[in-house]
Amino acid sequence: MERFKLTMDEIHLLLREAIEIIDQAAKETGSTYYLHAGTALGAIRHNDLIPWDEDADVIVPLPCYDKLVGYLKNKDLGKFRILYREKYSTKMQAKLVLKDQHEDLMCIDLFPLIGFPEDKEEQKKLDQKSAKIRSIYANKRLRYSASDAWWKKILKEIYSFYYSLHSDRSLYRQFDEILYKYDFNSAKLVTNPCGKYSLKNVIPKQWYGTPVYHQLGTKDYPIPEHIEEYLKHYYKDYMKVPPKDEQNRLMNQPKIFIGTEEQYKNVFNHN
Repeated sequence: MERFKLTMDEIHLLLREAIEIIDQAAKETGSTYYLHAGTALGAIRHNDLIPWDEDADVIVPLPCYDKLVGYLKNKDLGKFRILYREKYSTKMQAKLVLKDQHEDLMCIDLFPLIGFPEDKEEQKKLDQKSAKIRSIYANKRLRYSASDAWWKKILKEIYSFYYSLHSDRSLYRQFDEILYKYDFNSAKLVTNPCGKYSLKNVIPKQWYGTPVYHQLGTKDYPIPEHIEEYLKHYYKDYMKVPPKDEQNRLMNQPKIFIGTEEQYKNVFNHN
């Protein structure tokens, strides 16, 4: 096996292909989805993916989630596959990843968008429960990093053994209780229960509204209807870009494809 360092252009080429697959699947299943978080920001600020961003996000209303993810999981996606609630999953949300490669090389997170209560204490309780379940689920999966010291590997093994006492089936059941606790259609507030922003993800459902199509690369994809409120909520001055040195740091993070030269060429259609 050889190691090929991918450029950001190559990563973005894969991400655009993967977004198009999701878009076609949504049309074929009659599912609603939106570009989410930094991917929606990229569409507005750059008319494309953020140049220094290495992944992409979409969010899917819960009534469409299982339909869309199930369709993708049962479809031949060529160089891609859906990683969802299986042995090697590390997250509760579905991820569209590159086949036979580490999930962090290239991925699109497909987040569920769920109904959420208006009561602040109930919000806090459900958010904490979600975070706990997701932490246990991730820590069950033993994942080493090339930079891990010996003591850190041992610590990870201990954590993995401890958390493995929780069965996946039990964790899925507990997480589904959060997903379906509040009816999506009648809820005024919604949230992404898998996102990193915790209670900041709780926003009015009307901000998503009817999807509006906007340019990303050479094609148009759906973004939230009230994109101004949405982006200001998450990013405040959202048209402001990070300092150049921060952009360069993110651009230069190594992404390594592991495989034969033929496999590398096939993925990128190099002749």
